[in-house]
Amino acid sequence: RIIQNASPLCVEMEGAAIAHACYLCGVPFVIVRTLSDMADDKEETTYTFNEETAAHLSGAILLAIIKKM
Repeated sequence: RIIQNASPLCVEMEGAAIAHACYLCGVPFVIVRTLSDMADDKEETTYTFNEETAAHLSGAILLAIIKKM
């Protein structure tokens, strides 16, 4: 249904439990994610190539968020 309604380029599932727990407890939260692969037939090669870049981008995003707080 999400794909049909929103045509997403990616989805985030791993943080859902944390998001739900924070919501239930009234705790603000943010999830910072970067893509490291496209989950296609080149997944392993793409992941290895993008792993370091994705880690650096996540760190940069997190630092920018902290500076705005």
